[in-house]
Amino acid sequence: GTDHPSVLITKINIANSLVDSEQKEEAVVIYKQVLSKQLNVLGEEHPTLLITKQNLAVCLYKTGRIKEALEIFTEVEQVGTLDENHPILVNTKKFIEICLEDLRSSNKSVLKSRSVIA
Repeated sequence: GTDHPSVLITKINIANSLVDSEQKEEAVVIYKQVLSKQLNVLGEEHPTLLITKQNLAVCLYKTGRIKEALEIFTEVEQVGTLDENHPILVNTKKFIEICLEDLRSSNKSVLKSRSVIA
């Protein structure tokens, strides 16, 4: 059926290809659909679901939706079942740092432009 892990993996592969071909909004839709099904089938702490969340967050980041990406990366980071050296957790922490740095840079730019306007 449509919830079978093989079907979900195929959909993830399609979403990954869409990201690579610059069709990120379409990929976001597929990632969200897959996440909904994975949650029911695998549970919220399953590594496969966490990787899908990570892929969704990266895709959102690439579309400029940094705050949304940061929220999802933070959800992944807060899952208590991963060892601190687990690759998913290590990568997620790196992505969080990147998002925070981009948000800080963005805020500095806004403050500079406001001071120029004033």
